[in-house]
Amino acid sequence: MSESENFNRAEAGYSTSENGTGYALHIVKSLVEMHDRTISVTESDDGGSRFEISGVTLTERDP
Repeated sequence: MSESENFNRAEAGYSTSENGTGYALHIVKSLVEMHDRTISVTESDDGGSRFEISGVTLTERDP
């Protein structure tokens, strides 16, 4: 499935979960775009999805 298909499904409220609504990805995408960033989704090597947000670097914090 292409990146645009993944986001289109999110915007349509698509969900494979019995308990989920499918709107979380759409909300995250909207918040990311409000901060002038972009989000992309690809398939993960371990299965599932990998999300990347432009301009964001994650660092580990000391416990």
